[in-house]
Amino acid sequence: MAGLLPKLLSPRAHRRFDTFVPPGTALAALLMARRDPVAATLILMVGAVEGTAMLTTDYPPRTLLGWMSLRQHVRVANLHGGLIAAMGLLVPGIRPWNRALILGMAALPWVLNAMTRVPEEEVRGRAVRDDSGRVRRPVGAP
Repeated sequence: MAGLLPKLLSPRAHRRFDTFVPPGTALAALLMARRDPVAATLILMVGAVEGTAMLTTDYPPRTLLGWMSLRQHVRVANLHGGLIAAMGLLVPGIRPWNRALILGMAALPWVLNAMTRVPEEEVRGRAVRDDSGRVRRPVGAP
């Protein structure tokens, strides 16, 4: 799928999208809490994981912790999308409409990651020069 979509998003744009995920999932869970508490709990869990990934990714400009490179973030988010889909299908007690909403939430990280440009230097495991001119190495690079 990644080869089919154009790489329209820069790492900064990806970060901007990621900043809306935790408050958006909290609002969705709040609106859903009375009608379907199981789905609301699952959505809160999704928001917590996405917020943690956002805070630990080394986007340009650097975030709070910056432990993961953008490439690692994309890999973790792809796995997380699969986990969301599996939980949306397998957790009992979720209403059908809300199950479809959770499956749609699982597709969002896949589409966003498929449209994000990962810097070529980072892909090859070499040092990357960020916007401030500072040279940094991807996590795990020699």
